[in-house]
Amino acid sequence: MRPETLFAGHDVSAPSETEVFRDDRVAVKAIENFHFPERPKEKMMYRSFAYRFNMSDRSITEDVGRMAAEAKVKTVVLNHLLPGSNQPGIGDDAYIHDVKKFFAGEVIVGRDQMRIPR
Repeated sequence: MRPETLFAGHDVSAPSETEVFRDDRVAVKAIENFHFPERPKEKMMYRSFAYRFNMSDRSITEDVGRMAAEAKVKTVVLNHLLPGSNQPGIGDDAYIHDVKKFFAGEVIVGRDQMRIPR
């Protein structure tokens, strides 16, 4: 099977969360992200995007909990979440809850430039 028969790539414009792909198994949303908010957007040569994959049959954060429990780690740090947990109406608890369904250790929702002591 040729790759172009599996997926048709295209340029994306996503200044706000935008659905960029959907089929019967997954919906993909994108949003433009800025790792350097102090720089004017117009002067940035390249753009980058964060993608969220919503799968109809499972939660990605639940998968993280399963993997962490199987690996017997003590702490899980979630980062680059979309929509971000710092947005109104979306708290860290929503992400932590899904991980904790399968993982008994500590769960931290990371922030850019956050330092976590050992």
